[in-house]
Amino acid sequence: MYNRNYEYFTMIAKEKNISRAAEKLFVSQPSLSKFLIHLEKEIGAPLFERGKKRLELTPAGTLYLQYIQDAQRLREQFENQLRQLNGSYKEHLSLGITPGFAALISYALLDCFHSQCPQAELDLVEDYGMQIMTMFQHGRLNMVLSMSDALSSEKSSRIRSIPVFPDRILLVVPKPMAESYGLSLSDNSWDNPGCLEKPVFQNCHIITGKSDHILHQKTKRIIDAYHLRPQSVIETFSIDNCLRMADAGYGIAFISQMYIENGPRLNHSAFFFVNSELFDCTRVVYCHADQLTLCQRNLIDVIRTVCSQLSSIPD
Repeated sequence: MYNRNYEYFTMIAKEKNISRAAEKLFVSQPSLSKFLIHLEKEIGAPLFERGKKRLELTPAGTLYLQYIQDAQRLREQFENQLRQLNGSYKEHLSLGITPGFAALISYALLDCFHSQCPQAELDLVEDYGMQIMTMFQHGRLNMVLSMSDALSSEKSSRIRSIPVFPDRILLVVPKPMAESYGLSLSDNSWDNPGCLEKPVFQNCHIITGKSDHILHQKTKRIIDAYHLRPQSVIETFSIDNCLRMADAGYGIAFISQMYIENGPRLNHSAFFFVNSELFDCTRVVYCHADQLTLCQRNLIDVIRTVCSQLSSIPD
């Protein structure tokens, strides 16, 4: 059922109209209609519901569309790997990464990957968390480096997440505020944070990233889960700015330990950890489960190596 004319069916599904699809394919409308009739006869089920103005995929049509897309991906993967074996193919990979993360690892990541995989090209695509996840889900990126729950309820069985290094959220609190709550600051530091049963800070300013940051989404879930009542939520594009504003006493911030460890020096802040899954932000690589090539596996190993230099949190 898979043949060279897979593009005929996908164009019909895209345009939802035989005439428009025929124009895009540079074929006649009667020949395209004949193709569809023969295809439905071969499959033994109608693939489209014929409306007055547009065609809609039937359940069988949706299943067939997925089948031919999978078959095409497998064919392309086979041809690429065959050319790679013959030394005539240079694989191009695209990795989505947030600006803050890119600032920490871009140079080392590119240098290490190119030295280990000279037969491949790697493009780092920088954007904020929600945007790169959208690009990835739409097939415009091969992989994304992000937090473990970046896809939340949208996570698909066709998307694989591979842990690359551990990380956790710490609560950054101005020292005078922490002391006002009677919290001990003895030996308190980012690598020796105090442990709280739950966040206790109410009616204060909470500093976080913009709404399209994954960290913003995690902060919102923490606020909702613990019924925090912030006086206000201050949003900023820069994670470093979140840390500096918290250290200057403008409010509290929920920031990953990796960013704190590698960010600006904080002299006036206390750090606290809550033993909850909400505070876990293990970094993972998201990839399309049916498209994991040898070069992509090598890239994942390189990411693990580079990221291991960023965090002192043990596995």
